[in-house]
This record gives sequence, C-alpha cells and structure tokens, in this order.
Amino acid sequence: MQSFINRRQVLIHGTQAAAAASLLAGPSQVLAQAAAQSTAKWPVDTLKIIIPAPAGGGVDATCRRVGERLAAHLGINVVPDNKPGAAGLLSSKAIASAAPDGGTVGFIHSGLVSVQAMGGRLDLLKEFRPVVGRFSEAQFIVAVHPDSKYRSFADLLKEIAAQPGKLNYGTGGQGSPGHMVFERLKERVPGLNAQDVPFKGAIESVNALLAKDIDFLIGVMSTVQVQVKSGRLRALAVTGNTRSAHLPDVPTVAEAGVPGFFYLTWAGFFGPAKLPDRWVITLQEVFAKIVKEPDFQQFIASNGSQISPPESAADFETFLRESIARETAVMTRLGLKTG
Repeated sequence: MQSFINRRQVLIHGTQAAAAASLLAGPSQVLAQAAAQSTAKWPVDTLKIIIPAPAGGGVDATCRRVGERLAAHLGINVVPDNKPGAAGLLSSKAIASAAPDGGTVGFIHSGLVSVQAMGGRLDLLKEFRPVVGRFSEAQFIVAVHPDSKYRSFADLLKEIAAQPGKLNYGTGGQGSPGHMVFERLKERVPGLNAQDVPFKGAIESVNALLAKDIDFLIGVMSTVQVQVKSGRLRALAVTGNTRSAHLPDVPTVAEAGVPGFFYLTWAGFFGPAKLPDRWVITLQEVFAKIVKEPDFQQFIASNGSQISPPESAADFETFLRESIARETAVMTRLGLKTG
C-alpha cells in the first residue's frame, strides 16, 4: 500500500483531555485518567485507514486528506486501504477484526445503521470504539444524464409512478444511504417503485450514469457535485433541508414536490472495540486540532459537507442507540432484510 506521507519527525506533545473535549469529548472519568497518562509517541510506525469506497470518490478523498493530517501530527506513516462493497459492511468488518494496537482506524457512515437494522451481521455498539462519532454530515444529489428527458425532479417522480419497476437507479448497495433516500421517498410518494442497482461506491454509480447504463442516481454530494458542476450530469434535487451553497440553483426534494422531506448522512472515524483509552484520547486530541485548520475546513466545505458540532462520547452512544432502534422499526415496516 502506498503511504499518504513519509514518516516525519513531528510528534505531538501530551495534553489534557480538555483538548479532545473541544471536539467530541466530555470523556468519562476513566477516559480522563487515560488522557493524563497519554504520551506523544504513537505505538506503531504505520497507521492504516480503512476506506469503505473505491479510490477516486468523495469518501476516498476525505479519508486521504485526514490521513495526511494524522501523519503530520503523529509523525508516522498513514496508508489508505480501500475496501468497498456491501454498503460498507466489508470495510467495517476489517476495522472490527483489526488488532487494537493503534494500527487501524476506519471511516464509518450512517448507512451501517441501516445495514445493522436489516440484520447485516453487525453490531456498531459492541464491535467498534468511536474516535470521532459524528465527524461530518452531508446531503445527497438526485441526478440524471444531461441527455435525459427528465428536466425536473417532478418529471422523474411522475415517470417512476407511471411505469413501476421500469426505471433503475444507482446507489452504494442495499441499506446504503442512497438506497435509504429512495426507500424514504417511497413512504411519502404512493406507487413509487424503481430498481436499485447496487455498486461498490458512489463513483461507480456516477460512471454508470455517464455511460447511460442507469436512469438516475442518488449519490453523496462530495462525489456527484463535481460532475454536476462540469455539466456531465444534471442535478434534479438535493436531500438537505436547505439548498446547498455549492448548487444554489438546485431545489431540495421538499421544494421539488415532496414537502417536509430531507435526508442527511453522517460519518466518523472508529477503531476496533478494544482500542485502549490512551490512544483514543490521543486521536481525539489530534482530530480536535485538525478540524480547526483553515485548509482542512475549506476542504470539507468544498466537498459539500460540514464538520459536525462537538459531542460527548455518551451523547454519541445515545444517538447511535436511538438511530439503530428507529431504523430497525423502519426496516421491519418496509420488510427489508439482508439475504
């Protein structure tokens, strides 16, 4: 695997848990004690970042930028390890099964809540140790090829309703956030039915739409907006509760005909469940610094995402438990289960 950056003699100095608290902490007494004992020296020479997407998309770019900053702050090699497929299940299992020695962290997204809710052999509360629970949030774009006859989101919905099951769309697979956007739309729009074509990542569904192999896609902003701005794809709607500053002329789904609808995805960085407290705290301290760097903030914003407000570990666990319960109820109602 190719390094993000060569090993540097840049070591962070031990700080108190308050530095991490500014990002997501408010750590428990146990974590606070571990923080006081943390050292600047990372336990391994190379840190692997597991990426649940192919190279070239927005998720990949974000993970690689984070890797560059971690390498600079920790003074170690950081390498990318792309493991796309199964709506993030393959990559998440690679994180969960890694040795808890500081050698592996990975990108976890909200689609895995759906995967777990469908019975996808996953337990987000037991198999992982959150480092940054909700690191960022982003909305999705519903897009078509520029040659498509669908000029608006209303046009697309009308055609789908008129020909149930005929049109197909690309997502990151069953249970992925893009797939759940459409399932939530089906709850709001009677008779809506289109075929989900699963891909290993958003960039592959983009390529399929460019080749006119699918009728439309529902993809994360960071990957799809580049093609929209270049004119290679046409955006019909975005899934946020407000328009995107990057695509101000594109209406929200709510504006385009489904009142009250919005859908955002969140993402964070997790390690294996038994990652020691001291290394969790060290990573939290580093992330607290990274998110304050102007260049990094600009990069996240340019991808159509936003850095999430700080929250405590306890608050994130509560949020995650509630999300799993809510999504499980949705999956039961929709009859969605993994094979």
